[in-house]
Amino acid sequence: MLIWLFIATASRFTVSATGLQFAPPGSAALDTVAVILLLLPAGVLAGTLTSRTPHLEATRSRSSQPAHAIWVVGITGVGLLSPWLASPLIHPSIDIVGFFTTWCTVLGLWWAIARIGPTVLALICTFIVLAGFSTPGLVPWHLNIVYNVEIGGSAALVATTALGSGTILQALLSPPPTRGSGGRCRRAGRPAGRR
Repeated sequence: MLIWLFIATASRFTVSATGLQFAPPGSAALDTVAVILLLLPAGVLAGTLTSRTPHLEATRSRSSQPAHAIWVVGITGVGLLSPWLASPLIHPSIDIVGFFTTWCTVLGLWWAIARIGPTVLALICTFIVLAGFSTPGLVPWHLNIVYNVEIGGSAALVATTALGSGTILQALLSPPPTRGSGGRCRRAGRPAGRR
């Protein structure tokens, strides 16, 4: 929750970190600093999806897939509720629905990329997407789902697709192997390789 307080504070700035005003006059765009800071809670939540006990999972008789899927759905619920708890602290000019759709897009992208690649790749790719939307003129204004509040329906569709895809990938694909769990485990007290 502390991270969301930090983001809410950053949203109260009127210009970006570089001093540029990105939105055309009259729009209630998110601040670039607050958008980039959305990577922090996404990383924290993504970190909760990795197993802390791979040695126990490597020796269990049943698949860990159902428990992992339930865990992913639970973390998704936390991810959906947490920004709403911080929403009263966000600057009043920021469209809350736009803020929430941007958050869902960030979380969904991070989770989808983290499932098919390393966590650092998820961070870099999600940052590049946010930087692309935050760079003036790089993404046409009528397609900018992060800052253009007039295309909220399209932004909601992208956010739903991203979060849904990321959640499905995280829940249904088997958890990636962790370091140290490469089949060198003991069962029933016997060293690996002996019967």
